[in-house]
Order: sequence, then structure tokens, then C-alpha cells
Amino acid sequence: KFSATACLGVIHARHATSAMNILSPYLSSTPGVMSSAYAEGGAFYALGLISATSGNTSQAGEYGRSLLHGAGSSYAKDPLNATQYLIEALRNASSNEIIQHGGCLGLGLAAMATWDGQTEENVVYEELKSVLFSDSAVSGEAAGVAMGLVALGSGCEKALDEMIAYARETEHEKIKRGLAMGIAMVCYGRENEADKIIESLSRESDAILRYSAMFCTALAYAATADNKAIRLLLHTAVSDVDNDVRRAAVISLGFVLMRHPRQVPRTIALLAESCHAHVRYGATMALGIACAGTGMPSAIEILEKLSGDTSDFVRQGALIGLALVLMQHSEARTPKVADARKLFQKMYSDRHEEAMTKFGAVLANGLIDAGGRNATLSLLSRSGHRRASAIVGMAMFVQFWFWFPFVHFIGLSLKPCAIIGLDSELKMPITDIKINCRPSLFAYPRNGPPEKAKKEERARSVVLSITAKAKAREVRKAQSGGGKGGAAGESGMEIDGKDSKKENAADSTVNPGDLEGKIAALEMSESKAVKEETSYTASPPCRLLPDQEKYLSWPANSRFEPVQPGLAGGVVMLADSSPDESVAYVEMKTLTYEEAAPAPSPAAEPASDAAAENPSQPIETDREPEPPAAVFYSEDGNTGGGS
Repeated sequence: KFSATACLGVIHARHATSAMNILSPYLSSTPGVMSSAYAEGGAFYALGLISATSGNTSQAGEYGRSLLHGAGSSYAKDPLNATQYLIEALRNASSNEIIQHGGCLGLGLAAMATWDGQTEENVVYEELKSVLFSDSAVSGEAAGVAMGLVALGSGCEKALDEMIAYARETEHEKIKRGLAMGIAMVCYGRENEADKIIESLSRESDAILRYSAMFCTALAYAATADNKAIRLLLHTAVSDVDNDVRRAAVISLGFVLMRHPRQVPRTIALLAESCHAHVRYGATMALGIACAGTGMPSAIEILEKLSGDTSDFVRQGALIGLALVLMQHSEARTPKVADARKLFQKMYSDRHEEAMTKFGAVLANGLIDAGGRNATLSLLSRSGHRRASAIVGMAMFVQFWFWFPFVHFIGLSLKPCAIIGLDSELKMPITDIKINCRPSLFAYPRNGPPEKAKKEERARSVVLSITAKAKAREVRKAQSGGGKGGAAGESGMEIDGKDSKKENAADSTVNPGDLEGKIAALEMSESKAVKEETSYTASPPCRLLPDQEKYLSWPANSRFEPVQPGLAGGVVMLADSSPDESVAYVEMKTLTYEEAAPAPSPAAEPASDAAAENPSQPIETDREPEPPAAVFYSEDGNTGGGS
């Protein structure tokens, strides 16, 4: 129930203005709603996911805006005000660790990168620290992660010292794991400044702190391909005594090398053949992270081999990695897509398959069609800069190994694949663009299993013996006939012979003397495939994949042209060459929450009189049934009629 409610945060990502309306049925603060602790905790988590992707970071300041969205970004006041709402909800839920767990995750996401570590105190950080110090395993894990999200990339020594000290003291493994990822997020992008922390943690006797050192390296040196970081990760992957640390070291290679995906299969090849199952699993995830959306044949070859591994969790990782690599690829562009989809369907529908492998197949089936086939996993911006929220989302996604609701963090890493043209009034004018490639190359992937071609077999015509004798007599007459009749017969036989050769060339199974056979041959000649066009036009807003942008061109005589030449994707500002003329705009219709909500069922029972008189009274959704009526039983020997 917690995870299902949190899914709403991924489905409704970026819909900040409607977030409270969507989640209100699951929040106990809504009048007339009695929600369970799991549903309410999941709703807080969903609220954080929506807030983290909405782009409203007014509380983050210049530091947070430049880290998450690039320098110079500015946003209006947060219409959601999720941070303050979640702080109050967290304070009111001090007695329920399940609600605290969801509230901490939501608060960390809503206040991501709001503290640069230079100010003495931060309200959100202090609130999360108080939850951590309560030493509850369930809520403490989420508090450790959230503290790292708030101080993302700050390198704050105060935060690092407090988190490392508490990780050494606490006896709860869940809290240690949450703090391990929180420490790694504080070190995001610090590179050489994080070397001291990485070296200290990598020498710890506690395996969880060494696990933290691996992800500190991954996030501090993300997309840098730093040789020192790669050497440390490779050495740990083959020498550490703990399975989790070795797996984390191999996964971290994908983060460090994400800017150079072609080097990853060559670097991972030997690790993918390791006798250690956890190392092989790490290799599958590293390939999926670094080669996401590339369709690289060398990566697909390794992942296909590992999809038949003897270990169930290695097969799980191979399926997820295969889905990430083949994301948004059509069969015309990468023929292996059809085989991968068949493999996913086979794995999750096989009754004898292991549960872990089925879980990976279900995730893979969703990831390969992420965002309704209109989104792709993108850890780097269009200009090649790192996307902090996307990298953090991917780092937390792989933590589903320990706690499966962390899967929802993948929503931070997804980016819509579209081109939207706006004029000076921030409206979308109707204009055309030209894409110089075959339409099938970047078409929508096929939905569901491939259609099987139906072979229509024509029934063989029955030839009677009397008919064969009659035809034989006609042939003999034609051969022995003379004069004009004979000449006509011979010419007729020659024409029939030529026609039969043509018909036999069209279809060897067609009988040239049969009228039905001639019709079938004619239909076959007309049904030849039409040659596909080499270019086509589209009208923004429309779907445009990152690899498709290089084929885009603006028509020479177009009224609207991009203000910045060479920009071919995302939101593009257009210059109007004829501003005095009228403009036709794309019609937009925005449904309100009331319009989008389903109509009440006519068969629903009317509310009771008490509920009508007191609308503020909570409505019991899970009402217990009434007890049965009393039953009286009289024994035969009981003359007094006892009950």
C-alpha cells in the first residue's frame, strides 16, 4: 500500500499545482478521510517526488537552482509549498514511524539541495536530524537519506561529521544504510575535496561504511572518467570481502564512465564473466546506467548472455540493464528490441521462474516503455552537463536491492523527449519541422507481442476425370486442326504458354490455366511493399528523441525559426519573421481535477442522515460488517427450554 500510493508521485511528476488534489484521498489532514499509516506515508513520499520534479525551487536559493537546473535559472513561488506542509506533518506524526518514513523521504525530495552548508543551521536538516536521533530503524533510514538530499553537493563538514559519527554508533543496520547514501550525496560533485572522506570510509571495518565509500566515489566523480577513481573501484571490486561492497564498486563504474559509454563494455567485460555473482550483477547495472538509451551492440551482447545466468538476481539485473540500454529503440533501428520484449514477457509469465527474476522482468517491461514511450533516461543535459537530480535518482534506484520502494526514485532520472516551439508570447504557434530520416527509424516501439502473419491457403480445386479427358480432346483438335482455325489455335497456345511463364514467375504454386490462380497472382503483384520515404514533416509540439535531433532541420521559407541556431530539442524559442500577420496557435485544453475525476456511480448508496448532518465527521471507508443475530438452541433433554 505504501509503494502503490507512492507510485502516484511518479505518474503525476511535474504536476505541482494538482498534487494536493491528487493525494488528498490518502492524507488524514483532509476532512472526512480516514487513511491508513501506509497510505499516508506513501502519499508524503509521492508529494516529495512531485515537488522534486516540478522545477519550483524557490527555497533552494541560487546554489540549489544552479546545481539542479543550471546557472541563471529562476522560478516563481512554489505553489505547492510542500516543504512547510511536510515539516508540519512530520512533527504531527511523531508516534508513527511508518508515516515518519514517508514524510522524511518526501521532505528530503521537496527540499533537495536547499542547504549549501555555509549557514549555521537549516530548519529542514535539523528536523530530519531529530527524527534520526530517535533511533527508530524504519524512520531513521529515511532520515539519513533525506539529510543527504537536503545537503546535496554541499560537502558540508558539519553534516558529514554528524552523519559518520552516528553511523558508527548506531546498532541498526537500516539506519547505517540510509546514512551511507546520505553521506554519498553530500559528497556529490566534490571530486578531489571528497578524497579524504572516501579514503577514511574505505578503511573502515564496517562493511556498510565501505559501501558508502563506493557511492561517495560514484557521485563525487560522476561523469568524470577519473583514472584514480576507476582504479579504486576496480581494486575494491576484486579484493573486498563483502558482497555488497563489491557489487557497489562495480555499479559505481557506470556513474564514473557515464560520459564515455563506449568504454564501459570493454571495461566491464571481464567483470561480467566473474565467478562472483554479485560482481556480475554489478556489471549488468553499470552497463544499464552508462549505456542507457544507446542500443550499443556490445552492451546488449553481454546483457543477453547474463540474462541466462544461473543466479536469479543476476538475471534480474540483466533484464533491467537490457531495458535501460534499449529504451526508446524501435525494431527498425535495433532489431534486438523484439527479442528483448519477448524475453521480458517470457520471464514474468513463466510460472516456474524465480520471484526475483520475475520482479526484474516486470521492472524491465515498464522501463523500456517509460513515460508512455515519450521519456528516456538522461543523466546528462543536452549540452553535456550533469543533471544532479537525475544522477541522485539513479543512485537511489539501485538501492531497491534493500528496500523496493526506492524504485520510484527512477522518476527523477527520466526526461521527456519532445520539441516545443514558443513565440514571444510564450504560446505555441503552428509550424512545421523537417526530419531527414526514415519514419520507422524513430517510430513508437511496438506495443505487445508481434502480430503473427495469417497464411491464407487456397483450397486445391478438384479436377474430375471427365474434365481431364475433355481438355485432352480439345488439345488434340487444336494440334491437328488446319487453316485459320489451326493458326489461331497455335497462336492461342503460344500466348497461353507465355502467360503461364509469367504467372509461374509470380507464384510457382499458381495454376496458369485456373482463373482463380490468375487473380491471386495479380493481387500478389499489387501488394508489393511501397518504398519508405527518406524524410517527413512534423508539427511541434511532438515527440523528438535525443538521437533524432541531429536529423532535424527547419524549412528554408518557414515563418518561425529558432532564436538560437542549432537548438533542436526541448523548449525552443521561435522568432517570427512576419509579426504583423495573424498567427494560428495550437489549441490547448487543461482538465481540472474535478473534470478529470470519474463520475460517481449511480448505484452508490446514499449517505446516511448522520453523515449528511455532520459533514466534518470522518467517513469510515473500511467499515466492519454488523454481527449476526443471536441464535438460540434447545437441547432435547432440557425440558425447561434453556437457551
